Amino acid sequence: TMGFVYLSNDSKTALLWYKNFTFFGVINIMPNFYLFSVVTAGFLKKQRPWVLAGFIVANIVYVLSLATDQFISSTWLYYWGYYPHYEPLTILFFIPYLMLFITSQVNLWVAYKREKIPIKKTQILTIFIALLIGFAASVDFIAKVWYVPIYPLGFIPAFILAALVAYSVIRHQAFD
Repeated sequence: TMGFVYLSNDSKTALLWYKNFTFFGVINIMPNFYLFSVVTAGFLKKQRPWVLAGFIVANIVYVLSLATDQFISSTWLYYWGYYPHYEPLTILFFIPYLMLFITSQVNLWVAYKREKIPIKKTQILTIFIALLIGFAASVDFIAKVWYVPIYPLGFIPAFILAALVAYSVIRHQAFD
């Protein structure tokens, strides 16, 4: 839906697209990564409450962002189109986002260190590296927090993440 945001004719329409549709996807990126790391590492039984908490916190922030202008109040017009402006309260999104990323990486690293089967070890390491690369997509937040005309190239590390995970799943028969 970012394409609709960029192509909007006015700020109000761009904001509507972002707050109602795009932000829902953005807010759920890290809880999904965390769930994926927990399943990959074999920790689902132990960390299920934390997975649920991650989704609950993220979606509370989403609902609050819909109900108020305290998270996303406007858009900025950059040379590539309209782009959302995050308010200071969005820290309530960034803190869990960072915590879930770190926890995901720790889960994968622990699983990598304890794994004895070489192919599974390689699979876990590939996913660890993929998530690390994918986190570089967070650079897109710079232009959302500060008015800095850095084109949002986060789709590139996101594509590399998807390609590496797909490779790992297919090549190493992940989840078979």
